[in-house]
Amino acid sequence: MGSVYSGYPSGKAPSRSRTAMSTLASLVWAVLPLPTFGLAAPFTIGYAAHRLHSRALTLSASIYTAVFVAAFVLIGSSTTETQWETTLGTWLMAGVAVGSTVQSFVIREQLVAGRPGHDVVVGEARQSLRQRDASRRIVDHDPVLARELLIGRPDLPRRFDDGGLVDVNHVPVDLLATLPGLDRAVAELIVDVRDGIGGFESLDDLSVTLHLPPHSLDGAAGRMIFIR
Repeated sequence: MGSVYSGYPSGKAPSRSRTAMSTLASLVWAVLPLPTFGLAAPFTIGYAAHRLHSRALTLSASIYTAVFVAAFVLIGSSTTETQWETTLGTWLMAGVAVGSTVQSFVIREQLVAGRPGHDVVVGEARQSLRQRDASRRIVDHDPVLARELLIGRPDLPRRFDDGGLVDVNHVPVDLLATLPGLDRAVAELIVDVRDGIGGFESLDDLSVTLHLPPHSLDGAAGRMIFIR
């Protein structure tokens, strides 16, 4: 039947222990380049680049890799006559370690509580689709309950998460105009006609009644419901 909206994809807030573990893991991840003297820098920043889908971070990881390899080669080729190579290589490794650690802490908040990674975004989208399907079943089989839950009425205060459905027969024109593919003129036409005929039966009824071009409502169809 759905769940009370909590703001989380699963409908449940994460436990405190899980949050604490996530915070601890992010701290270990951020500081890892230091004890490894820069060796972990490409993996640390590369992981962040993958999670955040960031080309800039991918470039950073590549630069850290190149600098660390150059430093390793310098140290390995150093002789008693060319101690400068060891010194330069050591400084380069130290720079990679410190620089990547500082960068890790700067972007750490994005991984813990900021912009979600690809897997989180996909999970939220799938959860919204499941909520819409469940809400549509309520509308079809128990319209009285649907009205009580205010399904399709994001313009009203409510606790039920319907996945973003919009009741075309009752929401205000401003909200209708936010649906994909609907401009202000079409939204106003829908409201004017529905108020005169008492609402629409379905998406097909809406299209035929308003003489809208075929497929003109495809973008909004997944969000529309019709409760009378």
